[in-house]
Amino acid sequence: MNKKEDNVLLTTKGSHKTNPFLARDHADVNRRDANLRYFVDPLLRLTIEYGMTDEILWKVNQDGLFRAYLMCSDLFYWGAADTEEILITDIPFLERAYKDCKAVDPLTMYWGGWLYCSRKRKQRPQGAAYSHIDTMVWDLFNEAGPERRVDAVNPYEIGDYHPNMDKIEEALPTSTQEVLPTSAQETLSTSTQEDG
Repeated sequence: MNKKEDNVLLTTKGSHKTNPFLARDHADVNRRDANLRYFVDPLLRLTIEYGMTDEILWKVNQDGLFRAYLMCSDLFYWGAADTEEILITDIPFLERAYKDCKAVDPLTMYWGGWLYCSRKRKQRPQGAAYSHIDTMVWDLFNEAGPERRVDAVNPYEIGDYHPNMDKIEEALPTSTQEVLPTSAQETLSTSTQEDG
């Protein structure tokens, strides 16, 4: 390359400090190229192949390199926002998790991202999370780590949490007498008699 072409890749003095997307030197260009070739490209392929588009968060750090995180909020801890970073060395393990779920049943491959997180942390999901995971892949999650005790961040045993509306409706009171204090019931019945 001649001097003029070098300026396309390299920044003017000091501008790399304010713009992380501009390369500082040829080593920087090579590092970013490797980041794209060996990390971003394979991860994008997996994202498309396994439909992970709504599970991955992407970020470009100050060094200009892509970082990726798999969302796993409420998977391990009750009421907690959480992510698991995907490293370049994790790509084969992420793909293996999706393939293992897909091997159980093609429709269960969606749980591969959470399985990857469980395996990476060597931790089972909290009990309530199992209610959202297909029962056909529970054994894969159980193999990820030791059994968890019920506590503040894991308030349910596996299978005890039922977020379905039909379960909620069964627990709702069927009349005002079940929820209103006696004085309110008397006021309500008096006003109903006056109206009638």
